[in-house]
Amino acid sequence: MRNMFGAVQKTAVFFNESAKRMNYLEEAISETHEGSERVRLKKHCSTRWVEQADALCIFVQLYDAVVFALERIKKECDGYTDSYATVLSTAICQFGFLVALVSAEFILNYTKPLSVLLQKSGLDFCDAGSEVHIVQETLSAVRREADSKFSTVYNSAVNLGKHAAEPSMPRVCGRQMHRANPNNMPDLTPELYYPTSVFILFLDCMMQELDNRFSTLQQDAATASKLVPSVLLERGRCSEIELASLMHSFTDMPSVHCFSSEYDRWWSKSQLDPTAGVQVCRFTDAMSLADPDLFPNIRTVLHVSATRQSSTVTNEQCFSALK
Repeated sequence: MRNMFGAVQKTAVFFNESAKRMNYLEEAISETHEGSERVRLKKHCSTRWVEQADALCIFVQLYDAVVFALERIKKECDGYTDSYATVLSTAICQFGFLVALVSAEFILNYTKPLSVLLQKSGLDFCDAGSEVHIVQETLSAVRREADSKFSTVYNSAVNLGKHAAEPSMPRVCGRQMHRANPNNMPDLTPELYYPTSVFILFLDCMMQELDNRFSTLQQDAATASKLVPSVLLERGRCSEIELASLMHSFTDMPSVHCFSSEYDRWWSKSQLDPTAGVQVCRFTDAMSLADPDLFPNIRTVLHVSATRQSSTVTNEQCFSALK
């Protein structure tokens, strides 16, 4: 998978850094993808998931044109251009590359909307946590149906490489101690090899990355969001452990020792008018209901949760403006 991302990046740089090579690509696009609006490949950044998804999507769309352009460059150019085009052509015309490419595009399509959402500077912390949870649950469902999902991916890879690469797989050892390959199967085929070796590994990696990056976000948001009337009415009262966690996490409360009784009054208030409470879904909306004299601690928790950043987009935009 790492080699695939590297090959996509190097291919984009190879064409974008030369007007002559770009002309080869544009001619190939006009011949193989008539009417296509895409005229160039996109480079990606390893820390920006939106760019990775966009770069892979464009590469898949223009794959036939890229292969055709590299073949023409190999025939009509010499020196560095010829040799490097040969290296790139060899790399992207392997069936393992195609499976990794289509698998990564398939999985990143699930996370791209979340990445776009997290780039909004005014995003509510509670909304961010709920959307992350939705993506995690969706990827878990994909993981449970990995065999059927990979069947679609495999067919797409076969169709993508019908003119460039035949379905194949690397040689495997009779015994593997550090990799989960189905080597003991007597009739091992590419369709059985790549799910375990590529698709499921990358899917598990993405799920682990989401857990590592957003576990604290989800924990804090899930606990604090139970003070929002709509969530409170749906999930019920907080437990004593959750109340203790709130008191421990939000040390800015003006009177921590009164938080339990204050929460009981907040619960009773939400029960008196459940129709209006269901419509309050954000921290900022809940703050308007929490009178600072009657509910100082709860208002503090809601205020901190509403102002806490759900992403680093504001800082990144500031740094970008300084360049």
